[in-house]
Amino acid sequence: MRSVAPCGTYAAHNRHVRNGEKPCDPCRTAANTYQREKRAKNREAHNARDRAAYRRRRDAAGLKPVQYRDLMPNAIHAGRCGTYNYTRGCPGCADVRRARMYRLDPHEWQAMVAAQGGGCAICGRTDKSLHVDHDHRCCPGDKSCGKCVRKLLCGNCNRGIGLFGDSPELMEAAAAYLRS
Repeated sequence: MRSVAPCGTYAAHNRHVRNGEKPCDPCRTAANTYQREKRAKNREAHNARDRAAYRRRRDAAGLKPVQYRDLMPNAIHAGRCGTYNYTRGCPGCADVRRARMYRLDPHEWQAMVAAQGGGCAICGRTDKSLHVDHDHRCCPGDKSCGKCVRKLLCGNCNRGIGLFGDSPELMEAAAAYLRS
């Protein structure tokens, strides 16, 4: 007869999962430790596999790689705001974030702001910060391919459109309701 692995081991964790049970805390800890050690031993292989998977997904979506350093020489700008993370209010951080999320370089951003007179494309307010609006039918989620960027909106207008699910019919129904 086969012996059963005691709880607190990776084998016991796998047994829980196979039997459709929720693994106990010692088994979860053992599985996490095992996976962490396995990844540390094979870090280069894991990273190469992750990079290859990213390239396959990117190529399947028809996106070209954005060369952030070409867009902005200070894409990694630790000296500017004192951190490698995004810092609210730092212009360099905002440029890097817009490049990564919407594929907009700083020159395109400035051109959009100038074309809109520095205000929201819907309400025209200039006292609010501007947000990039993109078509979620093209790119669901937060990131954009860059082709579906529409205009710049204030936070209230951008959230309003999002809450209406980007549906013109719902927006028109809401406008009719307000007029009545």
